[in-house]
Amino acid sequence: MIGEISNDILERVRSVGALTSSTSFAIGGKATDPALKEIPLPACRLILLNIFPDEDPHTTGTSRGPGIVPRTQVMLFDYRALVIVPYGDDNDILNVQFPLLESVASAVKANTAPSGHRWRFLGQKLSFVYPDRMGYEQRFTVDVTL
Repeated sequence: MIGEISNDILERVRSVGALTSSTSFAIGGKATDPALKEIPLPACRLILLNIFPDEDPHTTGTSRGPGIVPRTQVMLFDYRALVIVPYGDDNDILNVQFPLLESVASAVKANTAPSGHRWRFLGQKLSFVYPDRMGYEQRFTVDVTL
């Protein structure tokens, strides 16, 4: 299921016209630009950050501890989309970059994932600023029954 969910968010972000050919899970690694300081902009790098239970492990059993472990478990998949945009003037930021960030969030949030659950948008923060580029980290989660 990890592959299916990951492919779903990848395709959703790639549906944003400006990011069609520049969205990837490959962050850098052995590439010539592992720090992502020279990649063509705009670009987006997706990161599967966490998978953890999305339920209280103490809701079954006795006061001494958890009871029977269920065969299926609701898990929360936690993704980050690092959207890297050119750092221009106010006009460019307001009229190009901010709408692009909004388009990424809209392409993912509230849409149904292969798990049958909807993607949640949990916010955005500025991750870095370089003289020629800025990186905004958007957070998305989705429940998956495994």
